[in-house]
Amino acid sequence: MVTMSDIASRAGVSRSTVSVVLNNKDAAVGIAEETRRRVLNAARQLGYRPNEVARAMVTGKSHVVAFLVADPSREVVARILAGAMNEAEPQGYFVKLVARDGAWDERIIERCVETRPVGVMGLYVPPSLNECLREEMGRYRIPVAILDSSFPQPGLTRVLSDDLEGVHQAIAHLHGLGHRRIAHIGGTRASGASTLREEGYRRAMARFGLPVPERYVQWGEWEIDAAGRATERLLDHPEPPTAVFCADDKTALIASRAASRRGVRVPEDLSVVGFADLEMARYGNPALTTVAQPFADLGAAAVRSLLEAARSLQRGEEPDTAEVLLPNRLVVRESTARAPLSER
Repeated sequence: MVTMSDIASRAGVSRSTVSVVLNNKDAAVGIAEETRRRVLNAARQLGYRPNEVARAMVTGKSHVVAFLVADPSREVVARILAGAMNEAEPQGYFVKLVARDGAWDERIIERCVETRPVGVMGLYVPPSLNECLREEMGRYRIPVAILDSSFPQPGLTRVLSDDLEGVHQAIAHLHGLGHRRIAHIGGTRASGASTLREEGYRRAMARFGLPVPERYVQWGEWEIDAAGRATERLLDHPEPPTAVFCADDKTALIASRAASRRGVRVPEDLSVVGFADLEMARYGNPALTTVAQPFADLGAAAVRSLLEAARSLQRGEEPDTAEVLLPNRLVVRESTARAPLSER
């Protein structure tokens, strides 16, 4: 087995210098870049592999970034994970999924602490667990980044897409097509993302001078039957909309199907826009116009913020917990079209 002494001999430095470099503390103690590269090259040539278990026992931290999720089967999780891994692995870190398939509770946070990660990414963490997460990770000086949540995160870094601007793009697109009667189907009132997107819808409608009649905002509960009923209520409205903006792609596809079953053609009679740009969006009939969220970029940005925070802590400094806001992008497909002539 290759030891640090072997690497020190090959690189022509002391064993303590090797230890500092391999534990990523070289910046804190002022190791020259040329020396750092010489140590890393020697380690690579000798085939050195660090013992992560031993490292964690000595330092209290592993080279693992924990990704805390409640439902690991979702496409969003896979795309964020891919971006996080692409950012972490070239820097010698690994991303570990810490998941509990079902309701959130404090046990998932306990499992996360047990891995002694260098940082924690949390996706859709409910506000009820924020305080527990902050206290537990703070006890071990582990930085935390919460992804894609519109709920306030005091003391934690928040990494999210700019939903307000994304919704504005969607409404601007529909307005540009001549639509004036634009409705909205949200998720649940308890969802931060749904609440923020409803706010974005109302802001954009006001900016374009468009009214929001009573019952033009419906709630689909992120669920098939409820979203279908929400669409039915809009189609039964005394002034049915010519376009509908939905808080997610699944709701948008359900709305499109519900309209078609009523003989309302999409997009000729009703334009439909979603949010997220999941894989399902491009295979809708018609393919769905939607606001694409940069999920891989969110994962990469979260890892960058966590590693920067970890380095600050190693230097004895308090890390920043600033918000990281990434842009969304409208993807126009076949589910939107010019408003009917009678409405322009």
